[in-house]
Amino acid sequence: MENSEDQNIEKLVEQMLMNSEMESPSPDFTQNVMSAVYASQKSRKVIYKPIFSKRTWFIIFTGIIAIFIYSFFNLNQQTPWFEINFSLFKFDRLGKFLPNFRISFLTGYVILLAAIAVMVQIFFLKKHFDKQLES
Repeated sequence: MENSEDQNIEKLVEQMLMNSEMESPSPDFTQNVMSAVYASQKSRKVIYKPIFSKRTWFIIFTGIIAIFIYSFFNLNQQTPWFEINFSLFKFDRLGKFLPNFRISFLTGYVILLAAIAVMVQIFFLKKHFDKQLES
């Protein structure tokens, strides 16, 4: 029974398709579509908002300069320049594993240079993406 119903439906669909006329788009269909696309692109404006404000960049660069000045004037000392004492915090487990966390001079310089490299890359990537937005 289902098979005969399917065949009837299929015949009906075939007859409807045979009797219907092929629709063709208007002669200026492409022009209308492209003008709508251009209009939507013109109305879409990208508003640039920086990730970091100028004040934040000023604070970051001031901190980097302060670290440089501190490290150049304290070259005589053999103690680590960056030390965290976890006993001040209430993290008992962390304090047991790292009671006196110290970073050597070399590690401090590597972290500092890596941070500067990241900032330089951010600057150049921002410039690159700004050029892409303009064109």
